[in-house]
Amino acid sequence: MTRFKRLYAIAAIILSIFGLLITINRGGATEIASAASAYSSPLVDLQQDPNFKAEDYPVGGKEYKIEIIQIAESTRTELLIYTYQPYGRIEASSISISKAINDSYSPRVYSLQLLSSDDVFYKYRVVDFEIEEDALRYYNVATIWRKYDRQIDGNTGVITKEVAYAVGKLWTASTVQGEISYTLKQTEVVEIYNPFPGFVRRSKGVSWTNYKSCDVHFIAFNTNYDITRLISADVTYRTQDYKKTLLGGTKESELSERLYKRVNHDEKAGNDVNGLFASKYKWDRISRTTDFISDLDIEDEQLKSDLKARTWIINFLETDYTVPLGADNAYVAVFGGVFGTFYNGFELLFGETSGTRVKEIAVLRLEFEVDGKHYNLGAVSNIVSGSDRPLDDKGNVVTDWLKDVLEALAKVPWWGWLIIFGVLAIIVIAILAIFFPVAKKILAVILQVLKRAGQFLWKVICIPFKAIKKLSENIAAKRRQRQLYKSLNPPKPIAY
Repeated sequence: MTRFKRLYAIAAIILSIFGLLITINRGGATEIASAASAYSSPLVDLQQDPNFKAEDYPVGGKEYKIEIIQIAESTRTELLIYTYQPYGRIEASSISISKAINDSYSPRVYSLQLLSSDDVFYKYRVVDFEIEEDALRYYNVATIWRKYDRQIDGNTGVITKEVAYAVGKLWTASTVQGEISYTLKQTEVVEIYNPFPGFVRRSKGVSWTNYKSCDVHFIAFNTNYDITRLISADVTYRTQDYKKTLLGGTKESELSERLYKRVNHDEKAGNDVNGLFASKYKWDRISRTTDFISDLDIEDEQLKSDLKARTWIINFLETDYTVPLGADNAYVAVFGGVFGTFYNGFELLFGETSGTRVKEIAVLRLEFEVDGKHYNLGAVSNIVSGSDRPLDDKGNVVTDWLKDVLEALAKVPWWGWLIIFGVLAIIVIAILAIFFPVAKKILAVILQVLKRAGQFLWKVICIPFKAIKKLSENIAAKRRQRQLYKSLNPPKPIAY
């Protein structure tokens, strides 16, 4: 009996191997997708394709690159990515995939999880990617990213989170009678050069409670196409809300999930003025940088230079920036005397300034024309962040006045501050003296001290002038004495 069991086992193994050989010969590389294990070696999976040759992928070279060789739908219903990386120490981090094509093309960014590697071959899982149940499935891949490396990439001029590599491949998966087949097509992509993110601030006006501004977030860039008309674009980004007080510091929220925005050339935006002392601005969502400079009356010379170095700009988002004025107590401040003034000051010290930062921006798609020829392509763009400060800030009359006052105060010497604080202290005590007898007595003592100090100071100031006067009087007296002496003792005539 044991002998028969062994024979059955051997026969089963032989049949399994024979069946596998038939499958490989029938499907080639397409069978990687249905058979790949999430934990197997990438080289083992790739070698299921009889056309795959490992020697075509040498180690080293002069380029740090990530090249996608193949994709695979695993038995775990996960999408796997196989890459060639001649410099193994770099690692892919994200990928741009669209499940639709043509006019419905809509790329999304997914994180990559490294599963295994074998020399220059790497295998990743696309995180949180859902494989559709449709019989026909598209995997339109424009870009794959890796983390920024200062030693490799140097100074990019902006805060770079991830560095992009062009892919430009469309895989079509087809399921017929339970069997999956794949086709691969090369696609065009548009490369984004010198991405420059940032924001400018424009006032929305002053109200009783605060003054608000509109932060206009943008990304400017060049491309490898000589675009004559930019029609629409897809942008991805993340946001972070923050609140800060004068005494309590800054509190920041967690970064949002990745957000997406599609903008069109015929869309316009503005700063939505709803208060006093603000100017109205309007701008296009998509425009040339020169038009953007004109529309928002950009004055900062460095920003104008940076924008003019790029051709196109996408203004994809506006967020509010709010500074408290303690003005929900404005009536108290006006009619409540000193108590209202102090309470309003408390509001200014502890009231929250709030806003939203926009980070990790990338252009994912551009629809455009070049001399009348239409394109709708995936974009290859680094994931970048700009400064946390506005690159051009046009405040209102109040904020401009406050800025001038602060700049003037910054030039005051130490002794000037002593005088300022002294005068302010006297004013505060004088106000308090209206309501409190004790404050009135304190004020009387202070005024008496100031009077005596002033008298003493006046005497000190007069000392040199009195000395000069005394010296002048002495000189005049001596002159009169000489004249009197000469008149009483005239010179005798000389005998010849």
